[in-house]
Amino acid sequence: MYNEILFLIHTIVIFGALIGACLVDKALVCALAAVYGVLANLFVMKKMVLGGVLASGGDLYIIGSIVAVLLVDALWGKEYAARTITVCVLLSGMFFILSWFQCAYVPAATDTMHPFFLQISGKTPRITMSSFVAHYCAQLISLGVCRISLIFLPHFLAGFVGMVCGQVIDVVIFFLGAFGWDSPGIELVHMMGVSIGLKILIACGASSIIVCARWMQEHGYVQ
Repeated sequence: MYNEILFLIHTIVIFGALIGACLVDKALVCALAAVYGVLANLFVMKKMVLGGVLASGGDLYIIGSIVAVLLVDALWGKEYAARTITVCVLLSGMFFILSWFQCAYVPAATDTMHPFFLQISGKTPRITMSSFVAHYCAQLISLGVCRISLIFLPHFLAGFVGMVCGQVIDVVIFFLGAFGWDSPGIELVHMMGVSIGLKILIACGASSIIVCARWMQEHGYVQ
């Protein structure tokens, strides 16, 4: 139960920070979207057991980043949402490039940390790049589907549908790009199914964040 309790607290922190950012300034929501995107690419290699299944450490951050983009779109419009996605992509790309530089330097004889840098970034360029591309596509798909769904669905359901569609795309691109050449087909399908299921559960709660933020804006708490 330790992991499950920790995951619940982690979720509250991730989405609580987004609500708090809405009360401060839209630039802070944009910044959190970018930071969550970078952390998703970094922690995607972390694996832990939740409810008896294997989960990735990057899943919660990916959902958090997408919720941040949907919040910006719902509260401040399409133009700022597009700028937020651009910031996310540029910052994630910059993180990848700067990490490569750190790994490329010839280490000092006394540098005991270099092997850890290589484990995180140097030996996993395909995983990191697959995560980067998958996350970017997921943001675009989530935002587009949410806008279309708003024509005939309330914000709660539109946000949920957008996140689910985006996460399906995210999972397919990431797992095929990162593990498609190394893992057996059945194992790959299992990993994808678990990841999609976990993200749908998170999306159920995350979509209510958008409704809450719109309520705060209507009552003057969010400018």
